[in-house]
Amino acid sequence: MAAVLASAVIGMVMTGCDLLNHEVLIDEGEKITVIDSTRVRVLSNTADSTNLVIVSNAEWEAVLTDGEGWCTISKYEGRKGTDTIRIFVKENPSTVQRKALLAVVSGPLTKIYWVVQGAAEEWVEVMYWDRTALQRAGLHGKVDSMTVSDSWHPGSQTGYFFDIRGNVLRETTIENDVRTAFRQYQYDSYNHKLSCTVKDFNDNVIRTWEFEYENTGRYVPYSAQGWMDQDPLSEDMEGRIVPDLSASHKMWIYGGFEYHDDRVYTFSEDYKLVIYVDRWKDSLGTRVPVLCDTMKVEYQYSSGKMLPQKGIGYVNNTFYYSNGMIYMMTTKYDEYKFQENPVKMVVEKYTYTGSAGHDIDYYECDYNSNHDLVEKRTKHNGAVDVDVDRYPQYQYDNKNNWILMHQETSAHEKYYQRTISYYK
Repeated sequence: MAAVLASAVIGMVMTGCDLLNHEVLIDEGEKITVIDSTRVRVLSNTADSTNLVIVSNAEWEAVLTDGEGWCTISKYEGRKGTDTIRIFVKENPSTVQRKALLAVVSGPLTKIYWVVQGAAEEWVEVMYWDRTALQRAGLHGKVDSMTVSDSWHPGSQTGYFFDIRGNVLRETTIENDVRTAFRQYQYDSYNHKLSCTVKDFNDNVIRTWEFEYENTGRYVPYSAQGWMDQDPLSEDMEGRIVPDLSASHKMWIYGGFEYHDDRVYTFSEDYKLVIYVDRWKDSLGTRVPVLCDTMKVEYQYSSGKMLPQKGIGYVNNTFYYSNGMIYMMTTKYDEYKFQENPVKMVVEKYTYTGSAGHDIDYYECDYNSNHDLVEKRTKHNGAVDVDVDRYPQYQYDNKNNWILMHQETSAHEKYYQRTISYYK
């Protein structure tokens, strides 16, 4: 019977038969995109699953074709009433999207679904620190622009604009129809960030960064303060590991003075990176030293690896996954454990290991198959109970980027929205 149904379904698709109406409910909270009337179910390229809820007034049968070896369903038949088919897909390691046809047949009525699984994007194979900002943020597809807002600040939004390679070209923050901040970036052909300029609402320059590079083959920590789960779309590179970095120059305005922070990154013969820092201010055209003695911060590289392992100062030890993402980082006071995944760097558990006064003892995070946060459990110092933040609902677009995120805590609810456009 299943073979006969499969042949009939394939024939219907090939001859362009109109889809007949059959009442099917799509359950909320699942990673589902419904496009017009064709009922396309989009899943990520990772091992994933979703539900198809069926309401029928008669017995039905399900037929799955073109999914051999990677797509399965939990049941192939059901009775009158409400029932659920669970759809499972294995990880798609290729860079080609794949799809299977799922037909639900009840008497003369047939409803056809395409189960579409996203391709593994080529950048997932790229060393994490060589990726563009768009890729480090785990965004899929060729994003042209993205606007971010939340329910607590209805008059505010931040817009990001990208080049075709995935680098952030500019960032704009708007509050009540007034631009309050503006950032602009420049890059070379290797995706190295060359400069960042920050302006206020009056278009005055208030901060600038400039960066220089050499073909060292090493990944260089930008600062002495370590690196962890930093926002890959932030304006500077504080907390970043930067390929081939050799010098950086920062300028900012404070108290009517122009301050400067110049750094040079050099290597010693014993695989140590030495950062020389020179801070000064411009006072009526006169250079006034702020840090008279250059500060040396040494990072130790193992002989066979290009990523820094140990640092003198804030970071004690760093361990990595094979793709360059951090596995574990320990500091003087903290320990960070990161989740293993090919897409984006997210903290799995944080633990305070020092003895001084502190706010948080630890926190733990759970993520869905898209590596988006679904629950964070925080134990504050001196507290009996653990605070729980939940993110119970996501909505995704057909590139598998979330466009709506719902946050629940013991005190409030909050919604985050992203409007994303793509290059054609």
